[in-house]
Amino acid sequence: MPKTTMAGTYAIRFNGFARSDKASGKSYNLVGVGKLTLTKTSTTGSESGTATGMHRSTLNPMTGMTDTTDRRHHTTYTYTNATYVVVDPGLPMVAEVTITFQEQGGSRRMTDTLIAWQCGPDKFWLISSNPNDANGKVDEVVIGEAVKVDAATW
Repeated sequence: MPKTTMAGTYAIRFNGFARSDKASGKSYNLVGVGKLTLTKTSTTGSESGTATGMHRSTLNPMTGMTDTTDRRHHTTYTYTNATYVVVDPGLPMVAEVTITFQEQGGSRRMTDTLIAWQCGPDKFWLISSNPNDANGKVDEVVIGEAVKVDAATW
């Protein structure tokens, strides 16, 4: 039976690359896991709603650990000002999830719109499409997966 809603709680995982816009032009591998909850709020038209969640991630310099000024960075981000809207009801369903990522205990803050592409009844592939920070565009590409977690079936 086709999936009729995106609403629910998902375990997410992602990986990708980021590059510094500073003169050094350093590159990084990015990996992470987290939790995303989509809550449907629309009652008419396309499905839309709010998104909450968090993830833990590691940013690892591609130069290895030989550069003592550039070290691996582990952090946790919470999702704020987050929304989602289904832009194509299916099959496969496609949605845009816009999230502001706020570093816990730090000052890093970034906004991105993730494209969520359905690849199963309770699973979506994710790709970043518009990463920005306070200085503008962020040179980053991230791809991931979201799998619905249903406590009733565990």
